[in-house]
Amino acid sequence: MKNSILLLVGFLAIQLGYTQNNFKGQVIATNGEPVPLAQIYFTELETGTYADTNGYFVIEHYPEKVITLQISSLGFETLTESVDLSQVKTKTFTLEESHYDIEEVVLSIPIGRLKSDHIVQIEAKKLNDISATSPNSLTNSLTQVAGVESSNTGQGIGKPVIRGLSGNRIVVYTQGMRLENQQWGDEHGLGMTSTGISSVEVIKGPASLLYGADAMGGVLYFVDEKYIEHGKTGGFVQNSFDFNNQGARSDFGFQTHQNKLKLNVFGGYLNAGDYQLANKDYLINSRFNQANAKMALGYNHKNWIANLRYSIVNNQAGISREDSLYSETFERPLLEPMQNTTQQMLSYEQTWFVKDARLNMVLGYSNNSRKEFEGEHEEHEGETEEEHAAHEGEEEEPSLNMALDSYTYQLKWHSKKMDNGWNFISGLQGMYQTNQNLGEEALIPNGQVLDNGVYGVGFWGKDLWRLQVGGRVDVRNVTSDMMDHFAAYQNQFQGYNYGLGVKRMLNEKSSLRFNLSSGFRAPNSTELLAEGEHHGTNQYIQGNTNLVSEKGNQLDLNYEFEGEHFKFSVNPFFNQINDFIYLDLEDTTTDEGIPVLSYQQQNAILYGGEVGIHYHPHQIHGLHIEANYSAVYGKTTEGEWLARIPSNRFQTTLKMELPGTSNLRWTNAFVNYRYKFAQKNLATNELTTPDYHVLSAGVDGKAGKHWVFNVAVNNLLNANYMNHLSRYRPWQVSEPGRSLVLTVKYNFGK
Repeated sequence: MKNSILLLVGFLAIQLGYTQNNFKGQVIATNGEPVPLAQIYFTELETGTYADTNGYFVIEHYPEKVITLQISSLGFETLTESVDLSQVKTKTFTLEESHYDIEEVVLSIPIGRLKSDHIVQIEAKKLNDISATSPNSLTNSLTQVAGVESSNTGQGIGKPVIRGLSGNRIVVYTQGMRLENQQWGDEHGLGMTSTGISSVEVIKGPASLLYGADAMGGVLYFVDEKYIEHGKTGGFVQNSFDFNNQGARSDFGFQTHQNKLKLNVFGGYLNAGDYQLANKDYLINSRFNQANAKMALGYNHKNWIANLRYSIVNNQAGISREDSLYSETFERPLLEPMQNTTQQMLSYEQTWFVKDARLNMVLGYSNNSRKEFEGEHEEHEGETEEEHAAHEGEEEEPSLNMALDSYTYQLKWHSKKMDNGWNFISGLQGMYQTNQNLGEEALIPNGQVLDNGVYGVGFWGKDLWRLQVGGRVDVRNVTSDMMDHFAAYQNQFQGYNYGLGVKRMLNEKSSLRFNLSSGFRAPNSTELLAEGEHHGTNQYIQGNTNLVSEKGNQLDLNYEFEGEHFKFSVNPFFNQINDFIYLDLEDTTTDEGIPVLSYQQQNAILYGGEVGIHYHPHQIHGLHIEANYSAVYGKTTEGEWLARIPSNRFQTTLKMELPGTSNLRWTNAFVNYRYKFAQKNLATNELTTPDYHVLSAGVDGKAGKHWVFNVAVNNLLNANYMNHLSRYRPWQVSEPGRSLVLTVKYNFGK
């Protein structure tokens, strides 16, 4: 692998002598005045530049083909326009005034449009805007998006939940490839950090056409940090401290863009101790450590663009025990039981420009190492007393040690936009995956998964109408080896998906969207083949080889109104899932008293939606008031409530932009209020979770040209509350109390 990377870097370096191309543009307002310092982002190149004080900018070292420009500036609507650089060498771009925040181009559906122009409803959030009160937890930051929740195991392990669905029903994309990290485990986290990530795009509901058969609940699409503008070098050093768990985090970044080469390097380390509850006790072994590094290398040629990306994340998280939960003193060193996971991802992406169309290829490899330590050597089945005694005093080996290797490919064709208003995306996707057990115990046998899919999606637009229609076919082969008490297994699952979306502009200020889509998910290896005690959850899990694929159909409606100072949206949904797979408690326990659970199937429905507003008073120019309400309900078709469905939520944020030009100044302040309704719709053996209120606040500031700082307080009123989706909820464990977070960042270069 090292030799391959060195050869690629050497090849790219040779290309630096190629002829330089220049495109010159100017950004002006509707009154003809130049827009100074406007930001210009080139979607395909993943880099950008800034206009000068007269609105002029230059693009250098570009492919002589059609590329998409996103031009934005405070006080103006974002402009997205495609330009054929082989035909046009100069152009003037006109921005219209706006009272709202800058709107981003959405990258998760790659047709180069603004979020508001898409037929599928997409929530796009910059991480800086949602992570102020939770800088050390990417999953908790995502809960700022309506309809998204977090299923937590303490603070070190968190899984995203979209409209009540999580795990294998949510597809995560990062570095242009699918994230595979044994996501079937309730106590296994997201496997990535916010380092080197600029924003996240959330697609709610089935998104199988472009992202694979498992995307029944939705997609999280993480967008990498952009490359720095051409001819620049810069970076940052950032430190933050959370006073609740004494979590200390350090991050750095380095970026350079010279000639045709672009390079991003990021890294970080986080160490946190036990978190403190509102009653001043500490949750024992809620401590965790995290280290990560990330690199992206890009190159522009006349007819193609290439990006090589690599990342590694190591997470060590303690797991609390029911028999010893609380302490009056703070502790930091990790205890067992604990989990140690390492996620590595390597991807190579290349885009070829063929006349007015383009071909995109992504080749990916990922390795997930998952180790769980029980805390002491336990006597295992078939082990004699002498053998057990011989192990005592030895260095503890992981009881569960699993290695998951995934090889993925994507090939995607983007057609040109035709005169009749149509353009198309078609492609192939596939994965070969192996799982290997390396520890004393095995929850699932060694096995392999082979996926292949083919799809096509068409987009059409004319006047007030937009249409999206597509189909997809997937085939999954699951095989496992005979080992220990596991029998060999082999089966093939096939699925067919469709998508139909329509958008109608009702007038200049309002629009209506309609989406009908299907989803297909083959049962994973754990659901099919698991047999054994899982110490991380204190459960004995039994798989079910008779399981069939889940099949879902979802209806989404969306109405949006956008006036000069007021936005409103409502988005109801209805999702019917046939053969929904769930974990059911059996009427038996093991000899040690461990409860036995097995996987079963039943038809289910989920329904609910989100309502949101954004008010920007004309009289108070810097004030923004945002509020949203989200609800989800899940039942079997026999009328029983589904387990682990999040309670309904209302939240509102008041943000005030603070004017000023002094070297040391506050730039904005915010207050966030969240109300979670009581969850009384309970599955068997679930507990009612009371309602609660959480208030958070913070301020951002600048010092000179290089320093940025933030002060935030999460749970300002020190509320004592429980998360219904916490794995510690059955033990009546509360979430963290008041937390003061300080962050200081120094930017250099540029």
